[in-house]
Amino acid sequence: MKLSKKGRKRLQIAMIVFGALGLPVGFLAWRLPVPAAWESAVFRLAGMWCGFGAGVLGAGIGLTLRQRRLTPAERADEEVREEDEREQLIQSKALRVGYFIGIVLQMALVLVLCFLGRTREMWVLFAVVYLQIGAVLLARSIYRKKL
Repeated sequence: MKLSKKGRKRLQIAMIVFGALGLPVGFLAWRLPVPAAWESAVFRLAGMWCGFGAGVLGAGIGLTLRQRRLTPAERADEEVREEDEREQLIQSKALRVGYFIGIVLQMALVLVLCFLGRTREMWVLFAVVYLQIGAVLLARSIYRKKL
């Protein structure tokens, strides 16, 4: 997906803001008084929010610094590369292979959970796999109509 220069800037700002908001939410969740039965789940979610916020914040800052470091000639080369049909085909194939590998790994995890007797988690992951496949098929049908 090609974003305009303005769109890239907005995405980078959104990533930085979302990460900067997500990181403190995770830290604050550790400080909340919660019932003992919820303590484990809240701590796990707090850790996930901290990690997610830090990752998105770091990615946003990294993309911003990379864009500022590029010279105008390098930016022009990058734009030409993005427009190149061969590069787009390579990226499309790489995304398809990566998606397929992700589905295979998720299904392998479903089998592992089945053998471990964790049926609730197995069915949740199984449902996530099918929702993911459904989302891809829906997106493909929408884009075919648009193009």
